[in-house]
Amino acid sequence: MSSLSRITLVLVLLLSTAYTADDNRLTIYTAQTGYSITVIELQNTHYVGLIDVLDPLGRTETRIDGNKLRLMFTPPGSSPREFEFQAGNKTYKTSRDKPEFTAPFAIQNERGYIPVASLPAFLASLLDQQIQFHENARRLFLSGAPTRFTAEIRKDATPSLVLRFQKPVNPFIATEPGKLRMVFTRDPVISTGSDTLTFSDPIISSATFAEHSGLADLTVNSTVPLIAAFSDGGRTITLAPTPTTQPPAQAATEQPVAPSAELPITTPPVSTLPLAPRAPSFLVVVDPAHGGDERGAALSNSLQEKDVTLSLARRIATQLEAKGITAILIRSGDSTNSLDQRAAAANSMRPALYIAVHAVSLGQGSTVFTAQLPPSTIDRRSFLPWNSAQSAYLDLSSITGGSIAAELNTRKVPVRATSASVRPLNNIAAPAVAIEVSPLSSDISSLTSADYQQRIAGAIAAGVSAVRNKLEAAR
Repeated sequence: MSSLSRITLVLVLLLSTAYTADDNRLTIYTAQTGYSITVIELQNTHYVGLIDVLDPLGRTETRIDGNKLRLMFTPPGSSPREFEFQAGNKTYKTSRDKPEFTAPFAIQNERGYIPVASLPAFLASLLDQQIQFHENARRLFLSGAPTRFTAEIRKDATPSLVLRFQKPVNPFIATEPGKLRMVFTRDPVISTGSDTLTFSDPIISSATFAEHSGLADLTVNSTVPLIAAFSDGGRTITLAPTPTTQPPAQAATEQPVAPSAELPITTPPVSTLPLAPRAPSFLVVVDPAHGGDERGAALSNSLQEKDVTLSLARRIATQLEAKGITAILIRSGDSTNSLDQRAAAANSMRPALYIAVHAVSLGQGSTVFTAQLPPSTIDRRSFLPWNSAQSAYLDLSSITGGSIAAELNTRKVPVRATSASVRPLNNIAAPAVAIEVSPLSSDISSLTSADYQQRIAGAIAAGVSAVRNKLEAAR
């Protein structure tokens, strides 16, 4: 596949307000990943959920007793640490001392909240790391997270701008007359020192870097439309005039062409994702959660969530195929794919159903999730908002989830059906469910049992087959 074809995956969903500013978002970056959490306002002070912050950083256990919250937090490779917080108090207890927040700790709806301004000092002491906090932009970086870049004009037959990043990046790219914008939603990209770069080139004149609302963006100004090509495993992005663009001197002699009112938004290449040019009439996309650098939950000292989800997803695909249903995996190996990449790949294949697969060590049996979104009257054939594309399919997702839950119950697998904000369900423009599998007993090894996995996979395939006619009718 050519470089051009790899980068022109066009998603009409992204033509909406997917990456407009969200003042209620704060993004935390680690050396492995980045994640966003919601900021709320209490008594004119900004707060974030304690568990929202800590869950991706280690194992958390909490217990609320009246106006007190007790926390047990275990960072990877470290011993557990205990904390006690009291609503209305700035001071909290640890095993070593009694630190103080900048504002009182809060408890609302059985959830604990800490002030945003206290987050850097709290995490620095908790993780024994140096923290870099860009408060105005609401971006917080743990040790080893920030990624810098260089920009250089390459003078070939056609001038190009070469951007080299310290680590692989995965920006969303939007083009419009006179500029190309790269939005970094999960990448810890920071300024090279100057937020404005000027180039002595008649085609690519300058670039501006900005941080805001939990993300960063780089806007490149040019006199002609540009296209992006990725190389070096995502560490290098080369911006060059589109193949149909003529240099300004030649373009003046050509017949004028009216500029497009709206140019497409493209996503970067996803070499590990099986993007099909034409999907079957009834296709189920199975998405094994995590993978590569993102291990998911540490189910035991030797068992990682990413391995269990891949094994189970393969069995689900096999069982679906046995029922005459075409299935494809988002990842078939140990590759790293962001949540937005997964949703983009799934949507590009226009599936009849999307199934995400997760695994946890707590609980027993399985949980079937559908997206927690308000119902929508949006026509499924129209442009759908990226952050709530699933709202147009909630009824079909609920029907499918119920059918799968019934089959699991028939096979004596304890099951619970509920809705939750499980990404990337919200971004999927098709019926979508997430299956979270717990051990069948107190023995964690049951998660890898061939018999148990086969029972779950068979139930999922049977549940999908039972509602196939309804899903096909809706399409």
